[in-house]
Amino acid sequence: MVTVVNDTLVVPLSAVSTPLIFFDPDLAYLISSATYIHIASLGATIWDVLDNLGNDYRLLVHYEIRAPTIIYFLTRVSLLGFSLGRAVPLTKPLDDCAALQRSNSVFLILFIASTTALFYLRVCAVCAMERKIVIGIGVVSSTSVGMAQTLS
Repeated sequence: MVTVVNDTLVVPLSAVSTPLIFFDPDLAYLISSATYIHIASLGATIWDVLDNLGNDYRLLVHYEIRAPTIIYFLTRVSLLGFSLGRAVPLTKPLDDCAALQRSNSVFLILFIASTTALFYLRVCAVCAMERKIVIGIGVVSSTSVGMAQTLS
């Protein structure tokens, strides 16, 4: 039977429960910490969505649906999709990781673009459409959305 030899430790491959055993211990620690952070952020995102279901329902039913509302929901859905898309391959090996990565890139681009657009709308509202500020933030927002396109 093939065995894994790590300095003085000899482990049968049938007893290996994690692929992290093949990494340096420091790197394995960093990878597992990053995995825990992704899972925790997914949990916080799901908690936030569930906690705000009543408010989101009220926003959809009792108020007029306009561009900021659509951008808000696009931001929420894309964040949830990206968080799920990052957490799944970290916790379960997949056969077709490339397809998941492509869809996750789409969620990331949508998230960055919609969050930037929502920020731009808020700045325009707070600054009472002051021309210099609106143009400056508009240029920065456009740059951010353009850079997000390179992530695909």
